[in-house]
Amino acid sequence: ADKQHVLPVLGIVTHRRTDLLLQCLLSVDHPVTKLVVVQNGEHAPTRDFLKALQAHDMTLDHVEVKDNAGTAGSFNTIIHANRQAPFWVVAEDHVTFAPGALARLAARAHKTGKAL
Repeated sequence: ADKQHVLPVLGIVTHRRTDLLLQCLLSVDHPVTKLVVVQNGEHAPTRDFLKALQAHDMTLDHVEVKDNAGTAGSFNTIIHANRQAPFWVVAEDHVTFAPGALARLAARAHKTGKAL
């Protein structure tokens, strides 16, 4: 993919559904500058999974919220921590991205700029 069309921030919110998080992450088929996963609630399997990804050189920010901040609160966490980004793509763990969808979204966002 063209470097100018890289997604600046992709944020995923998860709540004790490691299996769905894995499916979501596997559907990401486009370069991302920063991947942020907000884990709502304590859940050892999800924490261990994310630590394993980080140990295998996968660049991601893992934010663990002990209490469930909810979807909107978690999206806010992603955006607030990455205010410098021109735009963000945020989703919940049950989302799987169709092949090429993120590339089309990135190209459209870069083309239209802040009008998106």
